[in-house]
Amino acid sequence: KCSNQYDDHLCFISLREVESSFLLHSLDEAQLNLHEQTALNVFQRCWLRFKNFGIQSSTANNHYQNSALEHRIIKNENSWTIDLDRQNLTDRDMKVIVKYAIVRNRCKRIRLRDNHFTSHGISILSDSLYNNTTLTSLDLRNNQISDLGVQFLAVSIIHSTIEVLNLESNCITADGAVYLAQIIQDSRTLTELYLSNNNLGDRGVQYLANALGGDKRNTQEQSNNNISITNQTTLQHLYLGQNGVGDEGLKYLCDMLMTNRKLTWLWLSGNEFSDQGVKSLWHVLADYDITLEWLFLDSNKLITDSSLDDVMYMLKQNHTLKTLYINNCNLSHESKLKLLKMIKTKVDFDLEV
Repeated sequence: KCSNQYDDHLCFISLREVESSFLLHSLDEAQLNLHEQTALNVFQRCWLRFKNFGIQSSTANNHYQNSALEHRIIKNENSWTIDLDRQNLTDRDMKVIVKYAIVRNRCKRIRLRDNHFTSHGISILSDSLYNNTTLTSLDLRNNQISDLGVQFLAVSIIHSTIEVLNLESNCITADGAVYLAQIIQDSRTLTELYLSNNNLGDRGVQYLANALGGDKRNTQEQSNNNISITNQTTLQHLYLGQNGVGDEGLKYLCDMLMTNRKLTWLWLSGNEFSDQGVKSLWHVLADYDITLEWLFLDSNKLITDSSLDDVMYMLKQNHTLKTLYINNCNLSHESKLKLLKMIKTKVDFDLEV
């Protein structure tokens, strides 16, 4: 139960757990059907406010001002985009950003790259995003929001009109991927999700692939996070470069591609795929009606000449793919020449070897 006491800013909340919820239990114990979360949304927001009370009291002084930041935002009040990249901003500045950029200016796009925001600041931001119908692009690349920050964002992003979300380089692990999967599954507007240079690994990719793939058999196997799938996701572009993804994670993505009919852009640069792992990918692209048009596998050093025949078979069979990057792998000069020669038979195809 929640009760206000003393003033509008202070809530005392007492919680008694009756049934397990993924917010109060470890991820390994989560047994939640995310489709039946209407009541949970209210509980989540109440719980997050409670958890955030101590955070806000320590990081957000009511008398804190950043005049330079206020002026920078106000002078762009006629612009749909607010660019606050590399401004050395911290969690204490987030209230200023919310007040002037999101509430007052009603900006459509906000760039917050290369600052010093943590989950503390994100908890403040997330409250302003809930039911926001103006903001369409949120760029938080290269901060330190962590898994907890993703948890704060999840429900608010789902109940907003965000189309582009950039969370690259933010110390997100497989635990945070559970909430990313919730966003992918339930958002009706998100089309681009940037997650490169995090630490998702194979397990994190499994959560995302299940949310994208619509394969209920995979959902049953993944009893620990119990993500239910409808295959009605809106996501078209997914960036997963530099995430320590190996052959196991790639297999989950292959399974997803066989059923997903929305994804057109998949960025997998700088991971740990072997020839054996990508063999499955080449054959899925060759033998199934795949919607993927852009595929980036560059800087995967374990891809060698052993993949050549499979790549060439895929290029002959697939008529949807328009762009393939496999440069900076371990293909020999001879293999590269064979691929470049073969690609001349395809019209308007971009191959980087």
